[in-house]
Amino acid sequence: MGECKVVTWVCAASAVWIGLAGCVYSTQSRASGWLVVETRHIQLRTNIDRGAAVRFAREMQSSYEVLARHALPCAPRGDQDRVQVTVLPYWQFAEIAGSGAGGFYLRAGVTWLADHGGQIVLPDDLGPRSRQFFQHEMTHRLVESCFVRPPAWLNEGLAGFFETMLVESDRVTIGRPPYVIKTAGPRTPRSVMVGGQRIWIVSLNTLPSIDSVFGLTGLLAHDWRESPPRYATAWALVHFLALGAPDLNPRFEAYLSALQAAGSDPQRLFAKLFEDVPLQDRLNEYLSRGSFDLLQSTHPFVEPGEAGSGPRVRDMPEDEAHVHLAWLGARAGDPGSRERFVRHVAAAKQNPRTRAAAHLVAAYARLSNRDLAGAEGEVQAGLRGAPDSPALLEAELDVLLARKAGAGELAMAAGRLRPVARTAGAVCSLALAALRTGDRASATELAERGLQLDPRGIGCRDVGELAAARTR
Repeated sequence: MGECKVVTWVCAASAVWIGLAGCVYSTQSRASGWLVVETRHIQLRTNIDRGAAVRFAREMQSSYEVLARHALPCAPRGDQDRVQVTVLPYWQFAEIAGSGAGGFYLRAGVTWLADHGGQIVLPDDLGPRSRQFFQHEMTHRLVESCFVRPPAWLNEGLAGFFETMLVESDRVTIGRPPYVIKTAGPRTPRSVMVGGQRIWIVSLNTLPSIDSVFGLTGLLAHDWRESPPRYATAWALVHFLALGAPDLNPRFEAYLSALQAAGSDPQRLFAKLFEDVPLQDRLNEYLSRGSFDLLQSTHPFVEPGEAGSGPRVRDMPEDEAHVHLAWLGARAGDPGSRERFVRHVAAAKQNPRTRAAAHLVAAYARLSNRDLAGAEGEVQAGLRGAPDSPALLEAELDVLLARKAGAGELAMAAGRLRPVARTAGAVCSLALAALRTGDRASATELAERGLQLDPRGIGCRDVGELAAARTR
């Protein structure tokens, strides 16, 4: 990161209490006044003031540039590779997330909702805690772009390492700890706010071992949910290998480089590179010091000419806003959120321009709740109005795959989708359908094509590996 120096972080604790005022919900007014603001790598949807929206988009683009260019340069960064963000007035945000949250992430489990592959949702105060959350989730996006199957501990550890990055006019600081790890800390972790940043206070003797964290998977939410000590171990190991152990840093860099290649076994690779290192003992010793090194750099984070290219702003039509608001609430479980979801879906279905998208969002909500019959009904209702829609045809095949339909149904649905399949998601669905119907050659060919369209396509990678395994 250019010219850097090492400094030391000192932590002090304080607490912040946030109040919340309620309001009456109006479906129509909620869909009014929305904007879409786009920079090179940020797509921001919001219903806040235009000037604030443009400023936020610029700041997010700057943070992206630091991470993508100087911290994780291996990530592909085409102009269409945008991080999707929604910023809501705080009282509307709290209506969804509850008071005190800095942000939340919505990951779509399907690929047929255009521009909704995942959404970082933030309140408009965009204070240090929200920025911390934004940088955490954006790091996940870049990590998954950089590495083939990054292990969960590395993904979470890097996100924790970069979430506290501070971008100022004259410097960038990386490595500020989001944890205070005490040798005689509390038995139950607790969080405090320090300068707007959330800090977890964790006892050293509650941290799980490195080996146990290596065994955790990102596919099982209960492995990580509500477990600050697990996140703390992942963060601490990354911090130690990146900044706290100069003799081990080359091995860590070699590990990261090797993870960019397909076919690497992350656990076996790590064990080989660090087989002669008493890593747990050295990490414990590092944490017992009570202070952590940081990187400070004066490297410019925006290339000449980029700072002057202003964000593009357009007004979002109300029908489009109804679709977006419905998607934000598609997986909500509380009665109030479900009612708002139903209202916005119904409003979007009234307009022919967004009717198909409304059926897709409704199908996604039902699929998320394992209501396969309801999801299939929504897709079929959408197809009656738009029989050639690639997104609806992909959704049709995905729902059939979810309910384990027979080979005949899968073949018919795949035949309807195949002529219009242009996206990686659609091609990967075709690959899985081919595998399910026993056509391993087609599954392999389609999986390879899908990965060419999107190297991050884990679904296509899984299908390709399964097809290869069944031919052995």
